[in-house]
Amino acid sequence: MPTSTSAGDAWDDVKRRMREVRPDVSEEEWAAGQEEARVRTEAYVLGYHLRQIREEQGLTQADVATAVGVSQARVSQIERNEIHQLDPDG
Repeated sequence: MPTSTSAGDAWDDVKRRMREVRPDVSEEEWAAGQEEARVRTEAYVLGYHLRQIREEQGLTQADVATAVGVSQARVSQIERNEIHQLDPDG
């Protein structure tokens, strides 16, 4: 009879197997990759929420851009999770 495992146990197994497949990756590289994934996920969630709130308030991207002092294109990029295209001065 199969034993029950939690999602955490299953995910730990996936991570263990990834490390077995990629023994050349250092602990620092794994940690950097995890941080990069966390930042990308957070940016996606924030962009999604920005759009939801903007639409609920009946605002355009231009309205939001004017309110926060950025371009409409910047608001669009944030909402579409195109953070890699963001210019810090734009």
